[in-house]
Amino acid sequence: MPKLTDEEDAAPKQGISEKTGQVSKEVRELVFNFEEPLRYLQRASEVETCDWRLDLPAGPELTLPHLQKAMELRSIALLRARIHFENDDSHGALADTLAPLKLARDCGASPLIISYIIGMTIDKSATEVLLDNWGELDADQRSGLRAAITELPEENSFDAAIGGEGKSFCAWLLKELWTSPTLIPAAPRDSPKRTLALSKFKKTDFIKSRDQLDRDYQTVAGIAGLPREEQTKRLADFEAKLQSARKLEKPEDATRYFSTQYMPNIGPPTYVESCNPSSEG
Repeated sequence: MPKLTDEEDAAPKQGISEKTGQVSKEVRELVFNFEEPLRYLQRASEVETCDWRLDLPAGPELTLPHLQKAMELRSIALLRARIHFENDDSHGALADTLAPLKLARDCGASPLIISYIIGMTIDKSATEVLLDNWGELDADQRSGLRAAITELPEENSFDAAIGGEGKSFCAWLLKELWTSPTLIPAAPRDSPKRTLALSKFKKTDFIKSRDQLDRDYQTVAGIAGLPREEQTKRLADFEAKLQSARKLEKPEDATRYFSTQYMPNIGPPTYVESCNPSSEG
């Protein structure tokens, strides 16, 4: 793929977010330079199941270079879709929006929170371009689009991403605990009281803490799968338990040491409202 400068990288993102106005000549030339990567994206969209061959056992050492490239291709493909719509080429525009929709499902299929977020971001961008130009499609094209969307791989869920990431991270952590000669040192920001408490930890204490981290990941995954109205209180209760455990005042707090250090900061439930063209008239 062509390497973009910071200025060039901003142009596609701005281009797909703009609702009105024609795409500039400079941006059109930039899109033209991506003809080959976009052709490969179209071909890849025909692959039924994408396997990124991620080394999930690597835990936090796992690299995910495909996600950044996916975001770049999303911007360029959707920008070219806008150009197609401007040129009254709705057929080409549909191809350049469906390919990112497939890419979104492929990225989001990995059992990782960041992969899920990237997948939803790409999906949202492609959907917005389609809805902004819905009036440019005739009845047959709308019908074909609905059919194509139903053929896409099933969307991953946020709770599945949290649960999957928890399992791979906890497996990595268990391996590190058995092989690391020094275990996990107290963080510099720890208070003297916490540092003293951690200095008394035995390897079996860290193993118990790792097991609790696994359970806590699955708890959060379960909360994420609940109806919206139930999530806020359950998540607040869970966060309160972590806050209390950070003080290391009670013996049972030690079992949540890893949870207080490594649980992702989910925060208040965040919802990506999807405007699915398959439901439009």
